[in-house]
Amino acid sequence: MIKQLGVATTAIAAASIGTNAVAQTAPSGSSQSSPQAETSGGTGNEIIVTATRRDERLQDVPASITAFTAAQLERSNITRPIDFINATPNLSAVEANNAGDLRITVRGDAQALNTDAPVAVVIDGVVLTGATGLNKDLLDVRQIEVLKGPQGYLYGRNAVSGAINITTMAPGDTFSGRARVGYGNGDTAYAQFGVSGPLVPKRLGVSVAGGIRDGRGYYRSVTTNKFVDPYNEKSGRIRLDWTPSEAIRVQASAFYSKIEGAATNYLSQSLFPGLQTSSPIVDADFARAPFVSNIDNFNHKTDQLYTLRADYDADWGRITSVSSYERQQNIFASDGYPYSAGSGDGTQYNQRQHSAKTTELRFTSPSARALRYIFGAYYADISETPFLLAAVGADDAGFIVDRSPPVLAGPNRTTGLSVDNVFAKAWAVFGNIDWDITDQLTLTLAGRYDHERKRAVDVAFGSSAVDLDGNPATPNPPFSATAGQVRRDTFKQFQPKVSLAWQPQDAINLYATYAKGFKAGGSTLPRRSPSPVAQLQTSMRPRKPTILRWAPRPSGSTAR
Repeated sequence: MIKQLGVATTAIAAASIGTNAVAQTAPSGSSQSSPQAETSGGTGNEIIVTATRRDERLQDVPASITAFTAAQLERSNITRPIDFINATPNLSAVEANNAGDLRITVRGDAQALNTDAPVAVVIDGVVLTGATGLNKDLLDVRQIEVLKGPQGYLYGRNAVSGAINITTMAPGDTFSGRARVGYGNGDTAYAQFGVSGPLVPKRLGVSVAGGIRDGRGYYRSVTTNKFVDPYNEKSGRIRLDWTPSEAIRVQASAFYSKIEGAATNYLSQSLFPGLQTSSPIVDADFARAPFVSNIDNFNHKTDQLYTLRADYDADWGRITSVSSYERQQNIFASDGYPYSAGSGDGTQYNQRQHSAKTTELRFTSPSARALRYIFGAYYADISETPFLLAAVGADDAGFIVDRSPPVLAGPNRTTGLSVDNVFAKAWAVFGNIDWDITDQLTLTLAGRYDHERKRAVDVAFGSSAVDLDGNPATPNPPFSATAGQVRRDTFKQFQPKVSLAWQPQDAINLYATYAKGFKAGGSTLPRRSPSPVAQLQTSMRPRKPTILRWAPRPSGSTAR
């Protein structure tokens, strides 16, 4: 199957009001990562990164990092994740199937359907646990850092090939505002705004941002004469920074996003001889055949993220607590394979819902020492109910009933249904030590032990009493052929890292690194079910790649 992709050209206008500057020159020595720190990539300012949980100059970090500052994000018109992904070497992604489906590939390590990405996604210090939490508009972002290579010693499971660290704007000392609007192909228009400032001077600040994006689409179905790829997104974020004393800082934030769009816009090679594999091979990114589906597809997606961070500073170091609640719901439905103009394809309906509570507690030593260290612990309680609901139905009405199946009577009756609920509890302990052997030579020893226990429950499974055309099915298995079946798996791994960095002069950093990553496994639907939507593997093994890397890094070579 080949999916058509649209390419948009966009006109942008941006404005800002206020007097606060979002910039900071590099400090005399690296410091502990602060929720208040601001950076800029402007002329004369050194880029400060926080992905290693300390504020450090980009050229001092012995890792492959591409950093985008606020000024660079605006100058390059980066408004969505796919924009900075396309601007990052050895990083790519495909937006496919539905609004939440952003499949990331890092140095050849790809993400499969219904699995976690091979990179950790971190927003304001919170590691997202849901696979669909990244693909939405970027609101009020101060900096984005992309780390390549195993980062499990920092961010745990699934940071097997890297990490994406996103930091939002902190409130300034004076009130200011920002706004930008754009218009592009497909009648796509968007607008974003941000307002921040002090509610109580020196004590309490607020930052509010919002955005809307609306697109008619690029392609029509020749059968329905309607656009098959409309997109509408509304999102908002609020952040409060409270400083009750010189030693204590508290940061709280809330984010909400709602997307209405389309899904599963595919062209089947079986319908168009010109698309079938032959010589020369067809370019999968530019298919000339028309969409012919007779079904109006839809996609409803909501994202919520609530975070709370507290820092206590003392002469002996810093104690940091970071907690979050995350919730994602994604519903999408479309014509069935092979997506033709006829009714024999049936329909398909999918639903995923993810929620998680996480907390992390860590201790960070002062940075102005030859021997520096971080130690901490992490816990996550994850619920996916459903992890995947997949249903097929009769294409007897030209539309899909927009409610959770099974639909037992009337149009679009459900003819096959599978539901899997997945629950996971994960915990980890971690630590790393940086030792300046000399002024030019630094040794890093780090490690993290991750433990995850997963439980998958089949809620309903099988085929109904009717076939795709609504006629009695033969054979006639029940809807719940394996309902109640429980599968349990435990995944655990120690992820070490050893790095030796030599910086003979300020502009040169040579380093060698050994690291091991870990991506937890999982369970899918059992093979023995007669339903065609259930012919999937029953388990996914964990992945444990190891990397040995030597690299020179000139100053600023990975800044964008």
